[in-house]
Amino acid sequence: WNEYEIIVDGDHVVLKINGQIVNEGTGAEVVPGKICLQSEGAEIHFRNIRLIPILK
Repeated sequence: WNEYEIIVDGDHVVLKINGQIVNEGTGAEVVPGKICLQSEGAEIHFRNIRLIPILK
């Protein structure tokens, strides 16, 4: 299994895979809605999904 960590703080987004930053960006639009998990072209399984709010 791989461990993904997605950190969204305002318009700043950081993606970590197994503790290493692999992508980062700013200017993300913050809107209410659903979270979608998907795979491109292959079957994928998810487990132990946790959503934790960032408290300031």
